[in-house]
Amino acid sequence: MGILKFLLIVFVIFYVISLLGRYFLKRMVKNAQKQYQQGGQKDTQNKKRKEGDTFVQYKPNEKKHIPNDEGDYVDYEEIK
Repeated sequence: MGILKFLLIVFVIFYVISLLGRYFLKRMVKNAQKQYQQGGQKDTQNKKRKEGDTFVQYKPNEKKHIPNDEGDYVDYEEIK
């Protein structure tokens, strides 16, 4: 009797998980579709620039970190 009860509980748990999985999968697909459609609209906004215009995106300066055990770094120029 204990085995039947265990199997029934496992079956019910898997059934509930499958129902919830279907629900969440549908929501995820709908959200992905919305994001894809909005992404297409963002591209058209960026294309409003005139042809030949220059657009520059700046990167923030990244500071180089040299560990203390590496020693001193000396910047030099070779003179000929």
